[in-house]
Amino acid sequence: MEAVLRGILDKMPDKAPEFCFAGLDHWSTCMTKGEWAGWGQLLGTIGAVFLTWWLTSRGERARTARARMAHLLAIAHDVRISDRQASVYVSGKVKVPAYRLPLRAADISLPALIAEGVLDDAQATALTQFYVDATSFNYCLDIAQNLLNAGNPWESKASLAKIKAGHLIPGTKDSRFDEAIRALRKAGVPEYALKRIPLGVRVEELDEDTA
Repeated sequence: MEAVLRGILDKMPDKAPEFCFAGLDHWSTCMTKGEWAGWGQLLGTIGAVFLTWWLTSRGERARTARARMAHLLAIAHDVRISDRQASVYVSGKVKVPAYRLPLRAADISLPALIAEGVLDDAQATALTQFYVDATSFNYCLDIAQNLLNAGNPWESKASLAKIKAGHLIPGTKDSRFDEAIRALRKAGVPEYALKRIPLGVRVEELDEDTA
């Protein structure tokens, strides 16, 4: 029987040599080349998955940040244009209700920022109040225009529009402009996009830095 067992053991292949990590001769740090290769492949796969996730997440965050800034810049553009147009109206350079404020960001940008939670309560309130007064200014101009077209007295409605216009320029008691600018500045809008448009500059000549 002993001879039979010895014959079986002699026929068994030798165990593959083991390589120990950092020279530590312990069962937990010593493996064969095949075992080390398997672990290396597993760790490489995990690393590749993590790197792909990180790059994708980083790109998505960058796209989200750009979209949010685009919305903020669109609102800043509306605020600046409204101040410029309202200032012209208050100065008396416009004798009849000949134009309206272009409030392009009211229906898309502001609701998107509020829905995403980008704005805190104070910021959302300030920008919403700005658009309420700006929309009211346009509404008063519409009424005055309709009265004018019908040959009816329109001056009283134009005076009401002038009151609304006063809320859209800085320095007044109930200035929505000042509050909106503070909200946009707090939200991270760069200063170049918050500068007032001089009265001598035509709107169509405005730089597209806030587009």
